Amino acid sequence: MNTDQPIPASVDKPAREVAWQDFQLALAGAGLLLLLIALSPWLWFLQPLRLALGLVYVLFLPGYCLTAALFPRADDIDGVERLGLSLGLSVAWVSVLALILDWLPWGLRLWPIALGELASMLLFMAVALWRRTRLPAAAVYTPDLAWRPRPWWRALPRFERRIYTLAAGALLVAGLAAAWILLVPSPSQYMTEFYMLGAEG
Repeated sequence: MNTDQPIPASVDKPAREVAWQDFQLALAGAGLLLLLIALSPWLWFLQPLRLALGLVYVLFLPGYCLTAALFPRADDIDGVERLGLSLGLSVAWVSVLALILDWLPWGLRLWPIALGELASMLLFMAVALWRRTRLPAAAVYTPDLAWRPRPWWRALPRFERRIYTLAAGALLVAGLAAAWILLVPSPSQYMTEFYMLGAEG
């Protein structure tokens, strides 16, 4: 038996080329969102697209990048736990970021929030990429971007289907609530103050 055969490099050596297609997609979406924000006075008809990207940008991507930094291995957590942590950590980070921006001179405005989210995402991505480089290539978590929804849905257990359905329903409710707040005028905009003054004003 020949025992002089070399061991494949991907078994015990860290990955030389780190897969970061998921982060590339996240950065492309963030760039598109910032472009829509900058051109919103002229591209007002793209407001629904900006709202959808904004919800993903605020409610999912920061938590996803942080989860990738905390759990870079594919076998650390499964898909349902990764999705739940991404949503929960995103909401928690928005609260922390709001407190930080409130202390800074810029305050809680659109551009400081957008740039703060982008800076935090870049920080989490850098940590995640650094941790991925220290792992074997076969152990790194990399999502399959060539996603086929129907076979994937059929292969899921019933419990995971319910969790994904509840998560999708929660995102839909959050999106509808945000759309209602942003697009529907408040009742105070339709009311006019009218009162009568006496002779002395």
